[in-house]
Amino acid sequence: MKYFNQYTKPRLQGIYRLLILDGHESHVSIQFAEYCETYKIIPLCLPPHSTHLLQPLDVGIFSPLARAYKKRLYDFAFYGAVNITKPKFLEYYQAARHEAISPTNIASAWRATGLLPFDPSVILQKIEPTAQPTTQPTTPCISFTDKNGHRFDIPMSPSVEKKLTAIFGQLLQGASPFYSEVIHNIQQFTLSTVADNTILKRTNQELLEKQKKQRYSKTKAAYGKARVLSVAEAQKKNKEKLQKEQEETTAKERRAALRGVITFAKKVWKELPMDYSVFM
Repeated sequence: MKYFNQYTKPRLQGIYRLLILDGHESHVSIQFAEYCETYKIIPLCLPPHSTHLLQPLDVGIFSPLARAYKKRLYDFAFYGAVNITKPKFLEYYQAARHEAISPTNIASAWRATGLLPFDPSVILQKIEPTAQPTTQPTTPCISFTDKNGHRFDIPMSPSVEKKLTAIFGQLLQGASPFYSEVIHNIQQFTLSTVADNTILKRTNQELLEKQKKQRYSKTKAAYGKARVLSVAEAQKKNKEKLQKEQEETTAKERRAALRGVITFAKKVWKELPMDYSVFM
């Protein structure tokens, strides 16, 4: 921040200066906010996970720079070199830097990020969600096959119990007492399984929804959303933090003092000559 203030102040036009950064937690602090307020600097944090789209260096400079440097390393290793020394690294990197950071690449990077000329549609087209083909959900079924090889597929719907009862009723017609009892037991077991499966599906769905809400509440904002912390709020939080630390320190000192008093009382009790007459 001090370097930014030092090298941009001579070129100041107006009152404020704009500082664009990626907004990582390690880059933003209470001291950072107070410094920006003091020197009239407006920090603009890019949305999370968007520097590969919005930052000109990431879009149009770093990739050509890496290619140019790798090309020189390949040419160097072609003749049998194994290790690269620090002077060689500086030599190759400087040459790659002059090749990659050119006026053409810089202008292309600003154009690809929609900054100059200003064109937000360049980025919005890249992050716009694509329509997914809609597919009809398949309904789970319970299948039965009779002795003639006929298969019955029963969808899992609210009226599944009635359909099962009707099918088992057909099976029970003309069946012997022995098979009637077997069919009746199968019917009860099937209905119980269907009920358990329905309850399990509903429970799983509720748990998934609850987990999704908890995850969303803990996740940082993504595209289209931002968490703004003003300087006044940052100072308030800092004051609350210092007050909490002071209360914890005071409580710790009190506990230490109390332990000292108890230790002193125990020592006095042991060392002073006393007899049972004091209790008479």
